[in-house]
Amino acid sequence: TGDFEELERIKETTYDDVEVAYEVFDRIIKDWVKGSGCTDWVGYISKGSGLENFRYSVASLKKYKGNRLNMEKPKFLEEVRAYAKKHPKIKVARGNYEADDAICGLAQKYGIRGCATSVDKDILGAKNTWVYIPDEMDEPLFSSRKIVGRLYRNDKGKIVGIGDLFWLFQVLGGDPVDNYAGCEKYGKEKAFAVLEEFDGVSKDYLEDAVRAVGECFKKTYGESYRYKHCTTGEDVEASWKDIMIEMCHLVYMRKSQKDRCH
Repeated sequence: TGDFEELERIKETTYDDVEVAYEVFDRIIKDWVKGSGCTDWVGYISKGSGLENFRYSVASLKKYKGNRLNMEKPKFLEEVRAYAKKHPKIKVARGNYEADDAICGLAQKYGIRGCATSVDKDILGAKNTWVYIPDEMDEPLFSSRKIVGRLYRNDKGKIVGIGDLFWLFQVLGGDPVDNYAGCEKYGKEKAFAVLEEFDGVSKDYLEDAVRAVGECFKKTYGESYRYKHCTTGEDVEASWKDIMIEMCHLVYMRKSQKDRCH
């Protein structure tokens, strides 16, 4: 109550003991394994907060994850990370790529016997294996390499997808969470309108889907687009194809250190 202009906003937070955080972590892992339907598992975790992977050097229009600089971190993040590293089934992602890259690579290695499980939607680009996001899926979905992928609205009206088609959807629509632009002024709805016709079609139509995305970038940026590099501040002149390729690399999950997006 009181005068709105004189009100003071106060935030108070209370925490349980760190041991409770460890218990929650263990329970989450148990639930994920059960939900994935797997009898055995391997987990991956990043080396630490704030470490830069290959995507940071790829990004030129907008700094990769640059919108997270002032984001408040969970209270026991580093304590739980250290706890997880001691688990015999959890490995630390090596090199300059993320845990989700490693997860996709291992799941694809196991094929139909594997399942990539994560809270991050980027794993949905994995192919010829099962994918599972516990908070959003009732059960795992198989991402067949025989089709371009899936892209559709679920019962709640949310756009969901898997495979190369979902990868292209992210390339075109961008992602405010990871702070990459996609194709300017598109977003999820317009990207869905462009790509929904490729839902479930044969992989033979992948090139057509790529060309459809390319036409959007071409109309938006043309043969010459000028901007300042997000990191160096240098003036950059790029073609629509250069910008599209940048987005492709930012979205793509590298399955190994030698893997590249082609």
